[in-house]
Amino acid sequence: MPDIYQLEYLISIAEHGTFSKAAKELHLSQSALSRSMQKLESELRVTLFERKKNKVELNRNGELAVECAKKVIAQMQDMTEKVRIFDRNSRTISVGSCAPAPLLDVIPTLSNAYPDMAISSEMQEQDKLLQGLKDGIYHLIITSFPAFQRKKPNYPLSSAGLKMADMLNVLALIRGYCMEYEENVLSYENYHKLRTSVGWTNFSPAQAQTALANSLYTVTAVEKDETVAMGRLIGDGQYYMIVDVIVRPDFQKRV
Repeated sequence: MPDIYQLEYLISIAEHGTFSKAAKELHLSQSALSRSMQKLESELRVTLFERKKNKVELNRNGELAVECAKKVIAQMQDMTEKVRIFDRNSRTISVGSCAPAPLLDVIPTLSNAYPDMAISSEMQEQDKLLQGLKDGIYHLIITSFPAFQRKKPNYPLSSAGLKMADMLNVLALIRGYCMEYEENVLSYENYHKLRTSVGWTNFSPAQAQTALANSLYTVTAVEKDETVAMGRLIGDGQYYMIVDVIVRPDFQKRV
């Protein structure tokens, strides 16, 4: 069975055109490279090169072998990347956010809920957060406005085993800002006021109404009959996403 190094050597010969140039690029002697290719031919039980008096070229077998070798190398690289991401995800909860304020509470909450796991976080633009969630870079993202308005989300919330109940606990972190909280009673008026208080004015009334109608769960924090913080959960029953975690600016430093 050919090894990965033989395939890499074969590709290098095809790319550089000669054994001497390939050997120089690979930091091998030309004789060592030649022996490796002879071993590869022996293992495949076919000839890969046309050996002439002063020139060695790939034959049709060799050209096909190069094409297959490139695919094998690509698959090996893909496997390596996927395994590394899986290992990292099994030990680390990665959080992406559109702003720093939500992370101040989300990170301690996740650390308390998952003491055996590391928590990593970073801030990115919304489109990068969504792509990162899709690619498995993030387990959880926090966005400034609903990411899905015309169709249901199809991004997995977590490959590290976070459940919907855990996400509700994260949403409920805003309870710490006041004495009372309420579930699933968020009105358009309070939604609009909170978004406006933090400068999120990119929604039309119709978009806001649609966003609220598509919420699976909302939690609001109340003090003296005023809604001062909120969070929403959206999803399709299998995949979920936390959006619109907002704390009114005059309450953001209260804990």
